[in-house]
Amino acid sequence: MKNKILNCAIKVYMSEGYKNFSMRKVAKCAEITATAIYRHFENKDDLILAIVSEGFRLLERFVLNVAKEEASEKERLILTQKSYLDFALSYPIFYELMFMRGSNIGDIMRSDDEKYKQMRGTFLMMVERVSACMNKGDIRKADPMKTAFKIFAFAHGTVSLYLADRIRMDKEQFDDEYMEALTEYIELL
Repeated sequence: MKNKILNCAIKVYMSEGYKNFSMRKVAKCAEITATAIYRHFENKDDLILAIVSEGFRLLERFVLNVAKEEASEKERLILTQKSYLDFALSYPIFYELMFMRGSNIGDIMRSDDEKYKQMRGTFLMMVERVSACMNKGDIRKADPMKTAFKIFAFAHGTVSLYLADRIRMDKEQFDDEYMEALTEYIELL
């Protein structure tokens, strides 16, 4: 039943967004009473957190697929950020909930140590990629965490502008421009 509720919650969130998300709508989808949800999820925040966790699992799959690529460390770093873009374009509603406006997800996640670790997991994979590039001499030696944060900020800002319809390009053109700009940015590091 918990999985059914979570799947319905994801469907409701995907169609309604954060502002219109309600336990009643989830219950209707799951064909149960709203109070039955509370046997499996403490409250709305707990259910939203479960949706976010699913989003991070999906993102992690995108990033881990890159780990299998036969490529140099620098190419893997670039491919890691490409996987971030692919995730955002494939699951824009998840992306918005995980990284953008419309919810208090940051506060919720910081209150749950285990979920916060999961959220940081994909970022820490990028820190490892940056560190490997520094060790190979592909990018300048510096604090890998700070450098990874700069790359993430660049990628996130660019993707967020696109998803907010502030960059007027089709997906293919944006993908090409993003990869070119990202590669040039990493070359500057």
